[in-house]
Amino acid sequence: VGVRLAQAVRIACVRLRQGHQRFAARVVALERWDEAGEAGGRWQRVRAWREVIDEASTADGESVLRVICDEGLPPAGSKVEHDCEGNKLPWDECAMSCQEGYSGTPAVLICSDAYSFRGVPPTCTPKECSRGIPMTGTVDSGDCIGFFFLGNFLSWG
Repeated sequence: VGVRLAQAVRIACVRLRQGHQRFAARVVALERWDEAGEAGGRWQRVRAWREVIDEASTADGESVLRVICDEGLPPAGSKVEHDCEGNKLPWDECAMSCQEGYSGTPAVLICSDAYSFRGVPPTCTPKECSRGIPMTGTVDSGDCIGFFFLGNFLSWG
């Protein structure tokens, strides 16, 4: 499969639709046209897939072939920060940690040969406030002693 694009774009996967398995390709290679090559350009291999039919084919004959790692990441809103964006390839690492205000052990995930991240992302839990009243519902703020605000007035209790 050759890809020649008019402008630079990010390709995450290639969807390949084939006919009956007896006549379908088992090995597929993705190549891109390199304008800077010899004699005005050349095709450059990006990636090759073996046993395409056995690995990724669906019932309708479509194969989804991954080009970069972009699966296996924590869902949006999970309070995990990571450097997994971009063109991560097999055996590249992805560092993960909890966002500010959350605690959890940092983790490193690895891009597998199947182009998905493997490993256990951190479990992020909210930190309690270091100043003022903790966010948990177990503190009775009516029993607090010291300065506190009532509207716009500073009071002592």
